[in-house]
Amino acid sequence: MLKLTKHKLASLVFWWLVIIPAIPFVLVTIGISIYVYWPRDFSSVSEFQIAKGTQYKTLSAHGVNDSPSSWSDELQQAMTAEIYPQLQSVNQHHQSIDWQDYSDNVFLCSVAGKKLVWK
Repeated sequence: MLKLTKHKLASLVFWWLVIIPAIPFVLVTIGISIYVYWPRDFSSVSEFQIAKGTQYKTLSAHGVNDSPSSWSDELQQAMTAEIYPQLQSVNQHHQSIDWQDYSDNVFLCSVAGKKLVWK
């Protein structure tokens, strides 16, 4: 018969209560991190034409599981209106960024948003 000493019992309890439950947590965390930080091409979202001589530009982007039509487009239309009379003589560009392909996934959206801002 197997003789369990206090040291062996403590070691066995530690393995069953700490080490074995931690393995799936660590593997899932590594998998999600690889998925989130995997290199992606954001050129379809971040590259848009800006007219030469533009002096003032506004950019707006929608949030998670959202679209530009919910509020971002309206904001850009409001910016083109004559709200700011001091900007009427300035060449302006207003852009509503549509990044729906990357904002639908809650794991991916924060990293994708940060990469879009700093691109």
